Amino acid sequence: MLDKIRTIRAARAKEAEARRRHDQGMNAAQEIALGTNSLGRPEQTKAVISLAFAKYRLDLTEEEAGKYLDAAFARYGLLSRMSGKEDDN
Repeated sequence: MLDKIRTIRAARAKEAEARRRHDQGMNAAQEIALGTNSLGRPEQTKAVISLAFAKYRLDLTEEEAGKYLDAAFARYGLLSRMSGKEDDN
């Protein structure tokens, strides 16, 4: 019985950590997506990585930062800025 409780607690802790990581990554990406229209995609990705580390001590890979950045662009309707596409306007 005790092992079952420990297993459930460990699963909940892992889920909470994943949720926290996602929220912090998205927060960093949203700040960059909404505030840096003049940066190119590589610079925006690096900015997400830097901001996530500076604010949350969260180490992101370039792939993760790119996914968070695309999600932030999609959330705010900035679809033309996703996946390295430049805005035509």
